[in-house]
Amino acid sequence: MTVDAFLDKGVILGYCFLVDPAAKECRRYVSAEGKQLYATEHVERVFQRKRDEILERQRNGVLSHCRELRTDYSGTLSEEDVSELRSGVDRYENDAWRYLEDYYEGKVGESVTDVDRELRGLARGLEKLAEERREELYERLIDWIRFRDYSGDEYDLHDELSGLKAEDRTDDFRVVLDAHDVGVECDGVTELATNNPTEFADDAYGEQILTHTEIDRIELLFESRSR
Repeated sequence: MTVDAFLDKGVILGYCFLVDPAAKECRRYVSAEGKQLYATEHVERVFQRKRDEILERQRNGVLSHCRELRTDYSGTLSEEDVSELRSGVDRYENDAWRYLEDYYEGKVGESVTDVDRELRGLARGLEKLAEERREELYERLIDWIRFRDYSGDEYDLHDELSGLKAEDRTDDFRVVLDAHDVGVECDGVTELATNNPTEFADDAYGEQILTHTEIDRIELLFESRSR
């Protein structure tokens, strides 16, 4: 049976920008076969709103790393140098840590000058990379439009999920209604894919959501920052 996967905004941001700590899990999930992917136009608005902010943080992360590279290293990079550079990237403070850790794969013997030049080129190309991933993803997405509010009915989700709504989590509540609507209208197994365990884990609102909606599963996509 087809899996109808509704993507939360964080999954799409993680896929397009390699936003940590969920990027690899988001890419794995989206790339898996047997899924029909859904999202709403709200996701595009979030993408546009967040794009410049995320790209600036990631560029600054790469360029800050370049300054440390030029200050602390010279000549060619040894295996120990590469190990130090990769492990020295702060996963909590540097928003570009995923790019930097991946970049150093196979860089033993490279000159510091060449590495610095390539990394500065990477910083300049981050926007293009994000746009390419966005276009790649959007080719597979169905733009879902929900016409029902699911309030005032005999079974009112606004009442059933009042706890989530009351916490001023407007975006999260909207995502639940949208994914529920996919479950109502489509015949497959409905999954809500999110990288937000704070709201959607079983011990938060996950169990309540599965009880009161047509969402069959919640897929939590996240990865620890610790090595």
